[in-house]
Amino acid sequence: MNTDNEPNKPDDVVGLDFDKITSNPKNPTNSMIAELERELETERDSRKEERFGWVVCVVVLFDILFLANASNPVTPIGIFILQLIALLIFAKKSGVDYIVVMLDKLIGSLTKRMGDE
Repeated sequence: MNTDNEPNKPDDVVGLDFDKITSNPKNPTNSMIAELERELETERDSRKEERFGWVVCVVVLFDILFLANASNPVTPIGIFILQLIALLIFAKKSGVDYIVVMLDKLIGSLTKRMGDE
């Protein structure tokens, strides 16, 4: 049984350990946690970029296999524009920023050319 004079040992020890860890910003544990969080974020970003690259490869293969022998030249152009828009949306969702900028510029230049003609 626990009396009022006797403190609850396990809770006090856990509380002290947590206070020591969180109160000292130069603690090696805190720096390891921050470093692991950065590494995890880098890994997530690289996986998103790789996933986007594979999707682009599949789209290009689809274009080569199915649109190369199209009888109507307008159909591949329409599908290409739709694919660019879909890839732009997917790039934004994937967080691939430099691809978003390039696709925005490409779509902007295409719309300018279509407007000038």
